[in-house]
Amino acid sequence: MDYDELSIQNYLKRYNLSGFTRTASGLYYKVTKVGTGTDVVGTYSVVGVQYTGYLLNQTSFDSANNSDGTAAFTTAISDVVVGWQEGLPQITAGGKITLIMPSALGYGDASKWYYYTGI
Repeated sequence: MDYDELSIQNYLKRYNLSGFTRTASGLYYKVTKVGTGTDVVGTYSVVGVQYTGYLLNQTSFDSANNSDGTAAFTTAISDVVVGWQEGLPQITAGGKITLIMPSALGYGDASKWYYYTGI
């Protein structure tokens, strides 16, 4: 088992998190709110999101949120980290998902895992 996989499993255990699905790439995701939309997110989709990114020590490293619940960040799916490209197609408009990704799917630093919530 590699470092990233061990780290994510320890994180899930430490915070008693369950209900996540693991993909072949090592991305863990959990749909926390089913969307009401019908359009599927694809490679060339443009999405609007709100999010907060955390390190495994619970330190927030990035966020884009609006108090009124509207999208705070709009981008082409092809312009975000690979973990988002893989995770966002799991929901439709109005949905929420939590992503826990290995460094290779985030910003590439093998010593870190990234945890996004509220997407």
